[in-house]
Amino acid sequence: MIGSDPGEPLRRRFLREVLVLCGIGIVVGGGTLATREFLAMKGEVERLTALAYEPHPGAYVPELQLASVEGDTVVLGRLGQPQLLFFFNTTCPHCRASVPGWNEIASHLRPDSDVALIGVAFDDSEMAEAYRQAQGLGFKVVPVPDPRVAGLYRINAVPAVVLVDHEGRIAYSRLGTLDRPQGVDSVLNAVWRVTATDRGEE
Repeated sequence: MIGSDPGEPLRRRFLREVLVLCGIGIVVGGGTLATREFLAMKGEVERLTALAYEPHPGAYVPELQLASVEGDTVVLGRLGQPQLLFFFNTTCPHCRASVPGWNEIASHLRPDSDVALIGVAFDDSEMAEAYRQAQGLGFKVVPVPDPRVAGLYRINAVPAVVLVDHEGRIAYSRLGTLDRPQGVDSVLNAVWRVTATDRGEE
């Protein structure tokens, strides 16, 4: 055609490709933003779920009067003295793997520790006492066969370590097997921080 620009079809094709690429960019960008928002929301849901169902610093625990395997009375969450609680059951292999770490912690905190060490066994008294003797646990053990007690302390899996301060609030918690020196050190450091705070040494 007379007067037609021979480069016009090429420019149109280029423009179409640019528009397609822009459209793809918008879709990808929007998808990336939506993915980021989804991951942020998922993270927030997980955080709130953990606050509701796992022991976390600042949460208050109830006072519960229970009998130890030795027959004396123990008050979990008792105000006035920090408590380091080891939650376990007698059939849990991860709990058994944690025993050396728990006993090491106990050896560092005896005999004049400001912190009471208590094992909380989700078993009956006979099983808890047999386990205490067989494993050589270096602390008092309280049998708690009622699963509702686990819920009160937000314990949904064992083993778990929970440090309760003198105000009855959780100061530290650690879930899972305690079989490494770093884990033992983290628990001991938490205990020393709490006792130093109680003495006004911070």
